[in-house]
Amino acid sequence: MRRGRVMAVALGMLVSACSSEPNLVHLRNPFFSPDKGVVVLFAGWTMPGGNVFGSGMDEVTQELRARGVRAFVYNPNRWQDVAAEIGAVPSAARGPIAIIGYSFGGDSATRLADALRQSRIPVQTLLVVEAWGAIPIACNVRGAIDIFNSNSLIALSSRIVPGPGFSGSFEQVNYGALTDNRDGLNHWTMATFGAVHRIVLDKILDGDALRRRPAPPGEAACIGEAAPSHPR
Repeated sequence: MRRGRVMAVALGMLVSACSSEPNLVHLRNPFFSPDKGVVVLFAGWTMPGGNVFGSGMDEVTQELRARGVRAFVYNPNRWQDVAAEIGAVPSAARGPIAIIGYSFGGDSATRLADALRQSRIPVQTLLVVEAWGAIPIACNVRGAIDIFNSNSLIALSSRIVPGPGFSGSFEQVNYGALTDNRDGLNHWTMATFGAVHRIVLDKILDGDALRRRPAPPGEAACIGEAAPSHPR
């Protein structure tokens, strides 16, 4: 009982020291619940120290908080700070974590997942929207989802690919195949569109809690290793 309480308190502090971003805090961030989990989001390219308001990822953060899920949104250049913060929590490996990134934040999301591999922490879901410059999917990721728009007039994103040892589920969602693009969606507007937000929430949540995925066959070997992280 005490161990469970300590885990809840520790995970409730996940990335809290990094949460001083000048982003919007419209809704109070819920206290950590081991049943609901924690979600880390990265906005697209932002000036160092800049505000992530209007990135679309802030809106998803508020939607998660409204459902009682603890969620943080960051400037993409903060991924190393977040990785260090999570890795410093001894019980973090037992708490459900999901990572979301848009555009350049997709690169940060994949790098954070790889850094958590070094700390032997599994990631329930890694989801990117119009990812730019992302590294291969780390083998500690249980489920990876790549959302993109093939109908965008200007194609700036690239597809994420499985990395060495990855054995989880992998899904590509081509939003361009789901719409005739009358809304004029492109790389810059994809992350701000409500229909895309609904897809994101559906992919990472099961009801009002983080979707828990079964450990894939290669996870034990993956998180049992401490191979060097992908170079920057």
